[in-house]
Amino acid sequence: MANARKIIITGGISGIGFAMAEAFAKTRAKLVLGGIADDKVAGAVTAQMIEAGASACEIDKTDI
Repeated sequence: MANARKIIITGGISGIGFAMAEAFAKTRAKLVLGGIADDKVAGAVTAQMIEAGASACEIDKTDI
Protein backbone atom coordinates (compact mmCIF):
# COMPACT_ATOMS: atom_id res chain seq x y z
CA MET A 1 0.00 0.00 0.00
CA ALA A 2 2.75 2.42 -0.98
CA ASN A 3 0.31 5.05 -2.24
CA ALA A 4 -1.78 5.30 0.94
CA ARG A 5 -2.21 8.83 2.24
CA LYS A 6 -1.39 9.65 5.84
CA ILE A 7 -4.05 11.86 7.38
CA ILE A 8 -3.48 13.64 10.70
CA ILE A 9 -6.58 14.91 12.50
CA THR A 10 -6.50 16.73 15.83
CA GLY A 11 -9.69 16.10 17.76
CA GLY A 12 -10.23 12.89 15.80
CA ILE A 13 -11.54 10.91 18.76
CA SER A 14 -15.06 12.36 18.69
CA GLY A 15 -17.45 14.75 17.01
CA ILE A 16 -16.61 16.36 13.68
CA GLY A 17 -13.01 15.10 13.82
CA PHE A 18 -14.25 11.51 14.22
CA ALA A 19 -16.62 11.95 11.26
CA MET A 20 -13.75 13.29 9.14
CA ALA A 21 -11.53 10.36 10.18
CA GLU A 22 -14.25 7.88 9.29
CA ALA A 23 -14.64 9.48 5.84
CA PHE A 24 -10.89 9.28 5.21
CA ALA A 25 -10.82 5.69 6.51
CA LYS A 26 -13.15 4.73 3.67
CA THR A 27 -10.41 5.83 1.23
CA ARG A 28 -7.92 3.34 2.81
CA ALA A 29 -5.86 6.21 4.30
CA LYS A 30 -3.42 5.78 7.16
CA LEU A 31 -4.80 7.77 10.10
CA VAL A 32 -3.16 9.54 13.02
CA LEU A 33 -5.84 10.84 15.36
CA GLY A 34 -5.10 13.20 18.22
CA GLY A 35 -7.29 13.65 21.25
CA ILE A 36 -7.86 12.92 24.90
CA ALA A 37 -8.64 9.22 25.35
CA ASP A 38 -7.94 6.38 27.72
CA ASP A 39 -6.75 3.01 26.41
CA LYS A 40 -10.30 1.62 26.12
CA VAL A 41 -11.55 4.53 24.00
CA ALA A 42 -8.37 4.58 21.90
CA GLY A 43 -8.75 0.86 21.19
CA ALA A 44 -12.41 1.24 20.26
CA VAL A 45 -11.74 4.17 17.91
CA THR A 46 -8.85 2.30 16.27
CA ALA A 47 -11.05 -0.74 15.72
CA GLN A 48 -13.82 1.41 14.22
CA MET A 49 -11.41 3.08 11.80
CA ILE A 50 -9.91 -0.24 10.67
CA GLU A 51 -13.43 -1.63 10.23
CA ALA A 52 -14.34 1.45 8.17
CA GLY A 53 -11.41 0.70 5.84
CA ALA A 54 -8.36 2.56 7.16
CA SER A 55 -5.10 0.84 6.24
CA ALA A 56 -3.73 1.84 9.68
CA CYS A 57 -4.81 3.96 12.64
CA GLU A 58 -2.68 5.43 15.39
CA ILE A 59 -4.09 7.35 18.35
CA ASP A 60 -1.91 10.14 19.75
CA LYS A 61 -3.40 10.68 23.21
CA THR A 62 -2.65 14.36 23.66
CA ASP A 63 -4.40 17.53 24.77
CA ILE A 64 -3.58 20.10 22.13
